[in-house]
Amino acid sequence: MFIKLKTNQLRNLIFLLITIVGAKFSFSQYSADQLFQMGEAELNNGNALKAIEYFNEYLQIIPNDSRAHLMRGNAYMMEKRLTDAESDFSKALEINENNIEALINRGILYTLVGMYNNSVSDFSRAIYLDPQNPKIYINRGIAYLKGENIPAALNDLNTALSYDPESYEALKNRAIVYYLLGDKHAFLSDINKAIEINPTSPELFLTRGSFYYNESKYDSALVDFDTAIALNPKYAEAYFKRGCVFIELAMYKAAEDDFNIALELDPSLLDAINREKQNINRK
Repeated sequence: MFIKLKTNQLRNLIFLLITIVGAKFSFSQYSADQLFQMGEAELNNGNALKAIEYFNEYLQIIPNDSRAHLMRGNAYMMEKRLTDAESDFSKALEINENNIEALINRGILYTLVGMYNNSVSDFSRAIYLDPQNPKIYINRGIAYLKGENIPAALNDLNTALSYDPESYEALKNRAIVYYLLGDKHAFLSDINKAIEINPTSPELFLTRGSFYYNESKYDSALVDFDTAIALNPKYAEAYFKRGCVFIELAMYKAAEDDFNIALELDPSLLDAINREKQNINRK
């Protein structure tokens, strides 16, 4: 038995169906290849949310594409949606266990959340697949370093530098290892060479400035923190560290100003700033 609809009812029903279909398949006018390319382009331009939308649509069409899960995982990483990123990297590896970039990026994610054994496992698998890639040795070295396996970290960073002697990232992290081992001369040698290779990296100046601060060489520390801030005016940690130097130099108003900027840029620094402010009260 059929229900006879009036013309206006039929028109409304058709409009409703079109609206529903349009909402569910908002990119249906594009092919799968176009969706992938647009998602990749948005990701490369730093538009993570838009990239996620395109890859969502692509994966509805081709759900078992390891590359697409990798790309969407990268976008989730940019948005700090680490659980979603881990899920996508794992799915990419379930589809293709030899996806080296998925192994590397999941390893980096595991390092970020403190799962160092997991990150070492992923990097080791990646090294097995690509044994001359210095980037992987650097990342495994960092995981070892954060997991306090200093000898293993040094070995990996040495290996990375044997493949790429100009890697400032390897030099920076090996410098940190040397500092932890008490070899200040080796620390300065590596960090100075890293800065020579990449003089526009604020992180390198922050690292060397922190060393000078710990050695009570406040004038040198101030120069490095000034440089880090000049290179990145939104570098919260550099303002915080410079504020600490200002305290030691009895420049309390300047310290207060830097702490306020640091806190505005990164509210998570509140506890550290309050501790330093107590030092002002004790002086």
